[in-house]
Amino acid sequence: MGHSSTAFTFKMAAVLFALLTDTAVAAGDAERGARDFRPCMACHSVNLGEHSTGPSLANLWSRKAGTAEGFPRYSKALKGADVVWNESSLDKWLSDPRGFIPGTSMAFQGIKDARERADLIAYLKAVSEKK
Repeated sequence: MGHSSTAFTFKMAAVLFALLTDTAVAAGDAERGARDFRPCMACHSVNLGEHSTGPSLANLWSRKAGTAEGFPRYSKALKGADVVWNESSLDKWLSDPRGFIPGTSMAFQGIKDARERADLIAYLKAVSEKK
């Protein structure tokens, strides 16, 4: 193995490391997400059927937007949205709720930090999988 192949191997390892690091950030960390969720608790619970100003986020994963059982205050926009909650839709929602579903009544400006959104999404997925 010559000097150039060693340099190539090193470069490939660096690229692989960068890709894995980006994937780890994209996947999110549920533990950090639980901490990031604290401000959300002013309006949302993760306990099934425990609604507040906003609906319970228990069993959110793969649920159609605007359909939490027992929550009566969804906006027409959210009830009529053809959205199912998953990583992609939650990322868009958490980034800019009013931009993603115009007419929503959620008084939340969004989270600009991609890592924080990914962590919250990982937390919400973990909570939904606990059932």
